[in-house]
Parts: sequence; structure tokens; C-alpha cells
Amino acid sequence: MFRAFLSLLLLSLAYSAYPTVVFHGINDNCPNQQRFVDVIEQGINAYVTCKETGADLHSILGNSITAQAELACELVKQDP
Repeated sequence: MFRAFLSLLLLSLAYSAYPTVVFHGINDNCPNQQRFVDVIEQGINAYVTCKETGADLHSILGNSITAQAELACELVKQDP
């Protein structure tokens, strides 16, 4: 199932080659997702990064979607 999802994701992104952000925040962290980020980056031949949007389920579910979007935008703006 995961391989099918990843294949579809890479196929859909392969034609765009836009920089991509993987947002993460529930019960894990970006260093643990680096392999996933690397696979996407190699598949689309473009810059891919992971940004953490919360430390746990409460920080994600406790914030409005607007607050989460604002945080995501701020994290993207800070990326060199």
C-alpha cells in the first residue's frame, strides 16, 4: 500500500519538478522521515524538505486549520 502511494506521488510530481515540502508533526519527527524525503527528491529531481508543524497530536488537533497554515507558511519562508 505504501509503495503504491509513493509511486503515485512520485508519478504525479515527476512532471512538475517543483520544490516540495513534507509537513510532519504527529508522533514522529523529520529526521525519522529523511528516507521518505530522499526518495521523493530523487524521484522528482527537485528540492524536497521536511518541516515539523507540531510535537504531538494535541498540538496538531488543538490548533485551528488557519493557525496550522500560518505556521506552515512561516516554516517555508524560513527555509533558505
